[in-house]
Amino acid sequence: MSGRGLYIFVNGNRYDGEWVDDKRIGYGIYSYVNGDLYEGYFYDGKRNGKGTLREKNGDIYEGTYNENQQKHGFGKYTHKQPEVEDVPSPEVSYEGDYSNGLRDGVGLMKFPDTSRYHGQFSKGLRHGQGSY
Repeated sequence: MSGRGLYIFVNGNRYDGEWVDDKRIGYGIYSYVNGDLYEGYFYDGKRNGKGTLREKNGDIYEGTYNENQQKHGFGKYTHKQPEVEDVPSPEVSYEGDYSNGLRDGVGLMKFPDTSRYHGQFSKGLRHGQGSY
């Protein structure tokens, strides 16, 4: 298949977007049976480039992906914490650099109590210079 089209996989996942030689290449929307939704760019059948992943639990990642479908480059991730007795869920967010799926480089992390950390991250953890 080449061009634009909708494909429904045997497992119920759906892809609506661009195809080249039977591979997802270019812009598309991939809907997962579990309720997750990815909208963005693909290469060689995988998420690659700029995109947004909205997970069923409310988590959202907006940013770039590498050829292994990992967060890579600049991005923003917002994590919804579970609701407790009808109290709105607090959010934890991170906006900054990623490398191979992990926070790595400079970033800003915001916490539900309105505190924030701005500084260096390495392999997913706060590391080096930073301030609260």
